[in-house]
Amino acid sequence: KDAYYAVRSDSQLENMFEPFTLPVWQDDEELASLLTSITSAFPLRKASILTNPDLMHFILDKSEGTIGEMMTLLSKAAVLAIES
Repeated sequence: KDAYYAVRSDSQLENMFEPFTLPVWQDDEELASLLTSITSAFPLRKASILTNPDLMHFILDKSEGTIGEMMTLLSKAAVLAIES
């Protein structure tokens, strides 16, 4: 929403970009595939099993199903894992 309103507040930007809303992620196989891909990209000694149903539900709940919030949450978790 914030990005949408920011673009709408500037007429030049508004003319350059057509806004569209990304759907939120659901608790399904597509999310499991996304989380598996993310896990493989993180430099952890021991891979996390993010496809555990309880963990997937937790990630969806905390991120409200948006990719940006998911990446922020998972990046912070990866940093904590590396530091500990």
